[in-house]
Amino acid sequence: MAATAKPAVYSVNTSATHNPDRLYMMDEGSGTTLVNKGKTAGYDLTFGATTGAGPDWIADGTHTVVLDFILANEDYAEATVSGLSGVQTIGLITKPTAGTVSRIAAGLFDNTQLDRYGILDWKADETYSVASRFDDTQSNSATTGSATGGWDFWVLRFSDTTLDWSLNGSAFATNVVARTGLIAAMNRFGIGGKRTSSPANFYDDPICAAMWWHGSKSDADISAIYNSGDPWAQLGVIAGSAPKLVGKFGGKLRGKI
Repeated sequence: MAATAKPAVYSVNTSATHNPDRLYMMDEGSGTTLVNKGKTAGYDLTFGATTGAGPDWIADGTHTVVLDFILANEDYAEATVSGLSGVQTIGLITKPTAGTVSRIAAGLFDNTQLDRYGILDWKADETYSVASRFDDTQSNSATTGSATGGWDFWVLRFSDTTLDWSLNGSAFATNVVARTGLIAAMNRFGIGGKRTSSPANFYDDPICAAMWWHGSKSDADISAIYNSGDPWAQLGVIAGSAPKLVGKFGGKLRGKI
């Protein structure tokens, strides 16, 4: 998806209910912080790695600059979070490549436990997956589809009782399982690997943008962002010679990318 470059100047349209509470455009191009440009301030992401300073800024012919996570370096970016409740929705624009191990792209985590999370997981068989887990008896996962070979829009929506997903603008599909207390336990938002008490499953591919909503997003919200042909115009106020204010769904839908 996303067939256009990222805008040089950008701010989110806070009056549009479908826009993300936390938005990471990954357009800084330097430094070791991802700035949250969403509707709700806070939760900037800080880089880390076992080797080096963290993920790399790389040029991209479509999006100008994106962030590349390297498995061998065990790259990640994360923020400490608190006070979460209800439904949480996470979206990524990413372009995964072939691999031989499971790689976690993003999620919410309890870093005091080994395996307590809600995650977007790129599997060794090259399929997208989502999963949530509270303990050995309260876990769930589902395969969401295969990569297109280009930039894909991958969305996880989960709560204490549901695990939903969308891929490239599709309607949400749902698995139902109880994971009592899961959302309240989440204390890390992370990109690039499992950020629990035993970090693992590091990502090995570029990410163009990440979105996080504190609440449930509808099929229409997600499909509008994907099918626009220009997600940046769907998400915010783009400043240029004449800034464009985005309306309910940001403007005209310009066809599938």
